[in-house]
Amino acid sequence: MNDSAVSKALVKFARSTRHGLVTHGGDGTITWCNAAAAHLLCTTSDQLCGSRGFGDKTQLTHADGTPLDPSALPSTAALRSGRDHAEGVMGLRGADHEVGRWIEVESHVTSDEDGPSVVSLLIDITDRYETRSEVAATLRTFQLSLQPSWIPSLKGVEVDARCRPASGTLVGGGDFYDVLELGDNCAAFFLGDMQGHGIGPATETFVARHTLRAAAYHAGDPSAALDWLHQALQSSISGRSCTAAFGRVERSGDGARVEYSLAGHPQPLLLRRQAAAEFHGEGGTLVGTVEREAAPINTVTLEPESALVFYTDGLMDSGTPRLEEQDLLERVAWRPTASEILDEVMALSRTEEGTFSDDTALLIINVPAA
Repeated sequence: MNDSAVSKALVKFARSTRHGLVTHGGDGTITWCNAAAAHLLCTTSDQLCGSRGFGDKTQLTHADGTPLDPSALPSTAALRSGRDHAEGVMGLRGADHEVGRWIEVESHVTSDEDGPSVVSLLIDITDRYETRSEVAATLRTFQLSLQPSWIPSLKGVEVDARCRPASGTLVGGGDFYDVLELGDNCAAFFLGDMQGHGIGPATETFVARHTLRAAAYHAGDPSAALDWLHQALQSSISGRSCTAAFGRVERSGDGARVEYSLAGHPQPLLLRRQAAAEFHGEGGTLVGTVEREAAPINTVTLEPESALVFYTDGLMDSGTPRLEEQDLLERVAWRPTASEILDEVMALSRTEEGTFSDDTALLIINVPAA
């Protein structure tokens, strides 16, 4: 088949395919579209051509339903970068303000004598996306059921936690935490991050959380509790690994004594009034798929006006640019209440867009002023 025949075949395909095809000029203006594209975007070819977005009758959204600015469209990003760009899913919100259609978009850069241009492929995925959304809603309910309904308090010691999901995802990741009362002025706590996002990690998170809850009452020490989790994950067919911190806290004089072990988990922050923040403790290897040795047990006594803050790696990785360890140490300080400290730490990974690329969980043990 010669070039002319190929060109004619491609033109025929572009006009007749059930998927939408749109071409954009170098300034982002739509120069041509097929009938399928106009139908998908609830407009006409005449209205679509000459526009810079995808028509005026619909509002574009990200996968999580938040507004998508036309300047962030795949076609615009492709022209700006000069590289092929794909936006996984785009929602179209109609006049009734409801998302009525979900479209997968791929934009590819081409060039000719007039300069660069972009071809965008639009695929209607509404049916399977809505099915996925229903599954995700069920999963989110399941994930919420894994979070503790309340956190026990110790006399003179604040224990609190926060969890913030990643933006733009239907199915959350594997961050988890819990605090369990063990007796008078004593509690066990844990915080972890299961590898991956989706249904698989969520079910493994269920296993991890309940394994560590049992270990809180029956394992001899924090290191042994992490061994319980390691054995549970090794017996799973998923082959997933997990980072975790497990510890116990008890009232001691005017302060609190904390012992804990880490499995591939970031070192906690030790905060003291009028002192520089520092990382505390010695870590150990991941639990799950890797060979590991017993994790060391770290001990610290928190005097009044001091705190220990545990966090998952989403704190460092979810923002843009990534939060570096030195920046973390320089920008966080002890505050009078656990809530104030958690607010300050969580705010460190905020972005101008207000989006986050990873889940983040925090757990704090704070001894207020005497």
